[in-house]
Amino acid sequence: QQADRLQATKLLLRAGANGEEVDIALLQAVRDPTESIELIDELLQHNANVNHENGRCLELAVERGDIRLLQRLCRANPSVPNISQALPLVFSPNGEKRANAVKIVRILLDNNAMGEPLARTLVVAVEGGVENLGITTSLIRQGADVNYNNALALIRAVELHLDVVLQAVLESRVLELSSVVLALRTGLLHRNFEIARTRMLLQRCTNKAFLSSMLLAESGSTSAR
Repeated sequence: QQADRLQATKLLLRAGANGEEVDIALLQAVRDPTESIELIDELLQHNANVNHENGRCLELAVERGDIRLLQRLCRANPSVPNISQALPLVFSPNGEKRANAVKIVRILLDNNAMGEPLARTLVVAVEGGVENLGITTSLIRQGADVNYNNALALIRAVELHLDVVLQAVLESRVLELSSVVLALRTGLLHRNFEIARTRMLLQRCTNKAFLSSMLLAESGSTSAR
C-alpha cells in the first residue's frame, strides 16, 4: 500500500498537481511516522511548502526527534521564524529532552534559529541542569538572550544551585549588568547562599553602588548563615 501511494503520488505530481494541495499532502505525510521518506522527498522536489501551517512539518520532526526528516525539511527553505518556533519543542511540556535533542538543536541553530524562542528554550535547558549543559552552551553561543524575562535562566541556575550551568550562562556575551544584579540578590538569600557561587557572581558585578547597598543590607541582617 505504501509503495502504491508513492507511485500514485509521483504520477500525479508529474502530471501537474500543484498548489496548496501539495503542501497539505506534505503535512499529511510528515504526520504519519510510518510514511516513506521517498514520498516526502518527492513532494519536496515538487515544491511542497514546508512553511505551510506556520511550519508545522518542522515542529513534528522536532517532536519526533527525526534528524533525517528535519534535515530534508531544512533544505527546502523554511522561514527563520518557523525554524525558530520549532526550537522550544526539543523539550516536552514537562521539560524532558526529546530524542536526539542535542543534534536537533544544532540543526536548527545552523539554520539561523533566533530571537525569543532561543531565550525560552534556554530557561528550560538551564532548569534541566548539567544533563542539558551541551544545549545550554550551544544556545548561549548562538546569542540566546540570558536577560530574557528578568534574567530567568540566570536566576534559576542560582536557585537550583547549578554552579556549572551558572558559569556557562555568565559567559554570555549579551549578559547585562542588571541581570547580574538580580542574580546576586537571589544568591545572597539565605536559602541560596554559597561562597563560591557568590564569588562567581561578584566577578561579573561592577556596580559599586549596588555592592555598597548590599553590604549595608547584609550588615543589618539578622538572618544567620
